[in-house]
Amino acid sequence: MFHSGPHARKPARAHAGPNRSGAVLIIVVGLSMVLLGVAVSFMVNMRSSAQETRFLLGEAQARLMLHAAMMYLQESSRLGWGEETYGWTDIRDGSLGPRPTRNFKFRTDFSGLATGTPVDGSPDGNWIGAAPTDYNIPPPNWWKRTWPRYRAFPDETDVLQFPQSSSRCWPCPGSVGRFPMAVPVQPPYATQLRYAYNPIRHDPAIPEYGSPGWDQVWDPTWNPGDINWWAAKSPGLIINPTFDPANGSTGMLDPQPQADLWQDPAYAGLPGQKPDFITGAIQPGVTQGDWTHFVDDGSPRPPVSVQLAVKPGMENTCWFRIYRELQFDHDNDGIPAYDRVALYDPKNPGLKNYNVFIIACGSGGTRGYRFWDATDLANWETKNGLTPGIITRGQEFAKDSPLFASSFDAESFHALLASSRILWYRVEWTAMQGGGWDSANFGFVETVGWNVAWQNLEGAYPYGGSLRGSAPKTYGGNFKWVQRLDHTPPNW
Repeated sequence: MFHSGPHARKPARAHAGPNRSGAVLIIVVGLSMVLLGVAVSFMVNMRSSAQETRFLLGEAQARLMLHAAMMYLQESSRLGWGEETYGWTDIRDGSLGPRPTRNFKFRTDFSGLATGTPVDGSPDGNWIGAAPTDYNIPPPNWWKRTWPRYRAFPDETDVLQFPQSSSRCWPCPGSVGRFPMAVPVQPPYATQLRYAYNPIRHDPAIPEYGSPGWDQVWDPTWNPGDINWWAAKSPGLIINPTFDPANGSTGMLDPQPQADLWQDPAYAGLPGQKPDFITGAIQPGVTQGDWTHFVDDGSPRPPVSVQLAVKPGMENTCWFRIYRELQFDHDNDGIPAYDRVALYDPKNPGLKNYNVFIIACGSGGTRGYRFWDATDLANWETKNGLTPGIITRGQEFAKDSPLFASSFDAESFHALLASSRILWYRVEWTAMQGGGWDSANFGFVETVGWNVAWQNLEGAYPYGGSLRGSAPKTYGGNFKWVQRLDHTPPNW
């Protein structure tokens, strides 16, 4: 029955408020999720870009280390061992080098003993018959007294002729050199640009350098000994006593030492104390570490080892390592996998090759350490199926470094190593020189290391001349080839 009176029941009214609020909430949450998704995508993209940039930066830094390592091999083939040397394989007789110059006092006999007797006819190395009368070549400066007596052509498998793996150190074949790189606060032999070292005297009647009218005509005819020159010349000419340090200067830019002193043994890197030209900026109270430098303070004692101060943040960036190959590393037996070309003649033991190197170029904070300790090294051999002992034990371990031992353990060091970017190369140094040739067909005088075509434009002479016909000689040798290795070599 339908009631229409005042007490009649009315239809329920729809309540739209709560339902509308829920819809709005859903829309807001949806938009928030969209914004969150965009933000997360943006951050993921930024992270990916940062990782790509980091990878690219590491790649560039590692390739720069290849350049540094090859420059080191070139320079140290002739320099850097106390005196001039003659190549990793000595260019005079093919012996194990680098070896110093002939001294005409001491020589190395077949047993490796440096004697005080001039050459007496007994062979040196693998000489057949008598050695030349001027063949007085001492053992290498880097050959340690604790090793077997030096032989010019040693049998590397004989412990009586060659140091064992555990006692080898750079640059002995079969050893590794570790070279961490950093930017010193002020390196030894630093230079700065000053304008006062090659002073140019000028007429006091004309304006000073840089002032209006200073650029007058030069007069190169001035004679410093002619006291009447000033009276004979009219004012207004700039004269040219370039090397007259007793006079004032308004002149040239000339690279000169950063410090005024050649040597200051008392310098210890204290604030406000000017660094020394030879020693650079020194880390006070530190005499060992990765960036040591030997300073000769003029006293009878041996040179003093000091630690260079490096710029913060630069000490854990780049490094390179070099392994000097033994003869069996390049005898074409397929071990390692890249050993596919014989780089010496096994039938002629007098013709050995000590010029082949493995270069590991790294970007990362390990400072060039490869293994945490000797156990880590042995475990790596086992894991990779290598013959125990094939990796040289003559290398440094991170655990022995105070830097890592105080704040790292093996796990954290391996994490640091895994985040590094490392490239491997194999190179062969050669004593062959480049450039410096001349041809009479070009119509200029023959000289060594230079010709006049260097100064001329392309096409000035037949075949173009210029750099095509002349180049500076590289007195540190060259490289026959550079091979990129696609995976980790056993030794590096």
